Parts: sequence; structure tokens; C-alpha cells
Amino acid sequence: MQEELGKIVILGGGTAGWLAAAALSKALAPLNVKVVLVESEEIGAVGVGEATIPPIVNFIKYLGIDEAEFMHEVSATYKLAIKFTDWYEKGESYWHPFGSVGLTLDGQSFHDNWLNAKKSGLSTAYTDYSPAVHLCNYNNFYDPNKAPEDSFLAGASYAWQFDAIKVARYMRGYAEKKGVQRVEGIVESAIQAPSGDISALKMLNGTEIHGDFFIDCSGTAGVLIDKVLGVPLVDWSDNLPCDRAVTCQTKSAENWAPYTTSVARDAGWTWEIPLQNRVGNGYVYSSVFCDDETAQNTLLQSISGEIITEPKFISFSTGRRENIWYKNCLSLGLSSGFVEPLESTAIHLVMKGVRTFVDLLPKKTASPVLANEYNRLMNSLYDDVRDFVILHYCTSNRTDSEFWRHCKNMVIPGRLKERIELYREEGRLYHNPEDLFKPPSWHAVFDGMHVHPLSYNPFVNNVDVEEIKGVLGQVNGLMDKMAKGLPPHKKYVQELLKKR
Repeated sequence: MQEELGKIVILGGGTAGWLAAAALSKALAPLNVKVVLVESEEIGAVGVGEATIPPIVNFIKYLGIDEAEFMHEVSATYKLAIKFTDWYEKGESYWHPFGSVGLTLDGQSFHDNWLNAKKSGLSTAYTDYSPAVHLCNYNNFYDPNKAPEDSFLAGASYAWQFDAIKVARYMRGYAEKKGVQRVEGIVESAIQAPSGDISALKMLNGTEIHGDFFIDCSGTAGVLIDKVLGVPLVDWSDNLPCDRAVTCQTKSAENWAPYTTSVARDAGWTWEIPLQNRVGNGYVYSSVFCDDETAQNTLLQSISGEIITEPKFISFSTGRRENIWYKNCLSLGLSSGFVEPLESTAIHLVMKGVRTFVDLLPKKTASPVLANEYNRLMNSLYDDVRDFVILHYCTSNRTDSEFWRHCKNMVIPGRLKERIELYREEGRLYHNPEDLFKPPSWHAVFDGMHVHPLSYNPFVNNVDVEEIKGVLGQVNGLMDKMAKGLPPHKKYVQELLKKR
């Protein structure tokens, strides 16, 4: 019988490292697995992952953390959606909301009934029937979990916008209280067994840190997964040409918008993320189509608030590791790969990565079968995120810059091409249960980017379309009325924090 796993060593702190440490300290407590995290104060963290998606709420609940306490400690605001501006054409905006959209009518999906109504003259957008969008339109908020089940706003879902550096600090405190040992220092090299497995980290001061399994959270350096084990990065730059970002912070806004804003620019896009204590701003761009000086000027000209930090440049390579788990090493965060933060997926990929690892927890000697299954699941997730982000670019109608002409003419992954063609011709959307983005998310972007189906589910032809249009009008009106009467987002958050 194989010996049980006894010790896991995490290389690197930051958001990825301490999120992993916190999750492992919670999940592995019954097994008495020792967790050690090695990091150095001399190596800074990127710390710009300020926006998230709804699964993080359940992750925090899993850890047993009080929501109000967490929001206070990390300066969080609520996030109900992402607003995309100038992506299809300049002057147009659309929403990617969280949660449900519409309701089932006569046993058929809302989307099919909405398509049928659109063919008969309905002028409203798909997301006009999203409770999250109605709340965003008024900058209001109410916890959908507290709404009555029959409320039109009960289908909303939320995530957070927060200070990633504070999140890492908070998770460090959580993990250390649960027994995670932190070691300060810089890793000089790794010691490998004849099998190629890593047996220990050799520190600059000469000490050795032995372990059964190693998790690489060393960021883009990929100290273990790349430099020691030589696992290559699958390059996605042909489809996602942005490889640079410039960021800065501004003073807190008077109103805290419960959503993230993304505005398409000449060579990429800018973001605006309102936190309690400040606003995060950035420009993600392609260095092939834009130099740093132009990028910085573009960002500064797009900002409305008072700047409180100097602009900071970040380089990145878009793609994922060929094997995210290789031998007895798992890569998480930037060491495993990177997809630009257009859909705020970076922290989710860390959380999903560590939870999937716990589900497939190896023995002291890791079986390749477990690594193969892990890589199958995580590769599929990364590819799904990649395709969803590419969708925003390849369906744009903009031709006003060299960057956008490139995006319009680039060859896209085959599975994404097939998905777009299926939707465009038949109004159908194939959904893999393992995909992160569910049909309402795809429908929202398809509609926002003017990908309109030529056909739709024929079963909805059996319903009275005029009656459906009347019902949709009533639903839209009721959602609007309810959202308008709810408290402002900023006031809601402030009241919540008083009760902690």
C-alpha cells in the first residue's frame, strides 16, 4: 500500500500562493498534511487582480470566512457585471451580467422565446432581462440570496472587486492560523530525484526544504515548472495579441459602481474597477501595435479621478502550460499560464486549480494517471476561458486601427469557430458542463457583438409571439421598478460593514 502524502511545499506567496495555502489548510486538516510556503519579501507581487467572478463567493464560504469581515479587510465592493463599451463599434455598449437572464416561458428557454420575439419586432437586448443589469443601471445593490424566491431580482449573482495585495495578506493570516508554516528566503535551485521528481528546494542560505509534492506559485518566472522541469508554455499570442499592461490607481469615486468597466481602445482595452479605498485603472495592449508611451498617454487620458500612484508596466505571455501538473509539481497562477483579465478569471483559475488538486489528491508518490486527469480538466477550463475572451475580439466590427483589423482577420481556434457558426446559423449553443461560462454569458456577448442567429428552436413557433412580447415587457418593467427602489451600492456596503 502506498504511503500517504505528508508534506506540500508552495513556492511563492502573493495572491496565488496564499489562496492555495488557505485552501489546503482547510481541506487537508483531517489528513494532517503539512503545508509549507516559501517566499521572499525581496520579490514583489503583481497584485493587480482586482476583479473576480461569482464562484469566489462560495470559495470564501467554504473557508468559513465571514463575508462582511472579508470585504472590510480587502476593501471590497460588489460586482454584478462587466460593462463593455466600444467593442463592436465606437459608441455602443453592452453588458455581461452575472446570474440568470429572463425566465422560462411555456416550457421553452428564455433565449429561444426572446429570439422569436426579436424576429417579430422586439427591440430590447437580451440582457435587458437581467436583474443584475437593472441594478447596475441605477448603481444599486441588494443581496440576491436575501430576495424572496419569486422576486424578479432573485436570479442575480455577484462577485467582488478588491485589493489583491490585501487579499494575499488576509489569506496569509488565515493559513498561518491553521498551521501553514511560512519560510522567508530566496530559492537558489531545486534538488531532483533520479525519476525527475523534485525532492527539495535549496535556499540561497544553503538550507534545504524537503517535500513530497511542490506547488509552483512563482509567477511568470515559473521557477519549478519551467526552469527546473522544462514544461513549455502553449503560446496563444496569435489569437490574443495583447502582451503588455500599464496600470495606476486613482482616488475613490463618489459612487461605487457595482460593476467593472472595459472600454476598447486602438490597441487593446482599458479597465476601471471601483474599490472602497480607490479605483483601479489599467490599459491592456499589444506591444506590436502600440508603444509604451502611447499606452501610458491613452490610459491617463481615459482616467477621470485624481491619480495617486505612478503608472506601472507589466509584461505577460498569453497561454498555458502544456502540462499544468507535471511529475510531483503543480503550477498555479501566472506560473501555470495567463489569459488577459478581460473576464476577470485569474483568481478563479487559481481557486479551481487548487480545489481540483484536492479532489485528485495524490499519495506520497504521485501517480501519472492523476496528473493526466488533472491536466485534462484544467486544460479544458483554460481553453474555454481562452475561447470566450477571443470571442470579444473576433466578432468586433471595428476596422479603425491596425490592431482591430488584425483581430477581425485572425484565424481562431477550431472549436470556437464551430461554436460561432452553430449559433449564427441555428441559434444553438453547445455547452460542456465543465465549461466555466454558461449559456447566458455566451448569449450576452453574442447579442452585444451583433452575432444574430439566422434560425432558432422551432418549438417556440407554437406559442403566441405577441403574448410573449407582452410578458417580456411586463418582466422588464417590474425588474426596473424593483431595482430602482433598492439602496445605492455604496450605502449598502457601508451599512453591511457597520454590522460586522
